[in-house]
Amino acid sequence: MGLVTSTRAASQWISRGTSGGSRDVLAADQPLGAGTVQMLASNATRAARENSLRTLWQDAGTDDVRCYLTFDAVDGFTWDLAPADGGAVWYAGQHRVRQYGEQSAMPRIRLAARIAAPSTYTAGIVLVVRADPGRPSGADQTASASTTSTTMTSLTATIDLSPIITRSDDFRPRIGSATPPVGAAELGAEPTVHVWVGAYRTGGAGAWKAAVAGLSVYLLAP
Repeated sequence: MGLVTSTRAASQWISRGTSGGSRDVLAADQPLGAGTVQMLASNATRAARENSLRTLWQDAGTDDVRCYLTFDAVDGFTWDLAPADGGAVWYAGQHRVRQYGEQSAMPRIRLAARIAAPSTYTAGIVLVVRADPGRPSGADQTASASTTSTTMTSLTATIDLSPIITRSDDFRPRIGSATPPVGAAELGAEPTVHVWVGAYRTGGAGAWKAAVAGLSVYLLAP
């Protein structure tokens, strides 16, 4: 068997039959050539990378966006405004994030949405990622995007995650419903983040409403 000198993944999954012709190329105790091992290593690397990427949260949105930024910063946003009062704020939950496959880099996290601004004003989206639970603050990692278009426009806001803004939380999966619970075979800790999403429009309390739709938060390759 040849020596595999690289684990770089190919740009696509390499499909190869496990049998055919005179022998099964992946049969037990069969020697493998360098080409076959490189193909398997590429597939395994690609699978490990893609396994760390997924959609974290989705929401249909609202046509009643009345909250606005008093300052162009997270601290000035109305995170506590109730939906009945025009608030367009979502706590998107706590989520596990892992390194991108065999690499030491963390993935990126992106908010995508479609939003329409009221005439003569601006509408936008805000993404906040924090290590701990609680209300967003200016110390958190943030990204935003805005538009003045009065028709639905696609926007994205992206944050490059790093180990600094994650928190290591213990996990202890429960097996079945027996009392006392059966001990879990695997215990450990996972890096996690808390995600907040907001939509806003400028113009103050008397301006027309903005609309936001198709909100989605997902992980991307670094």
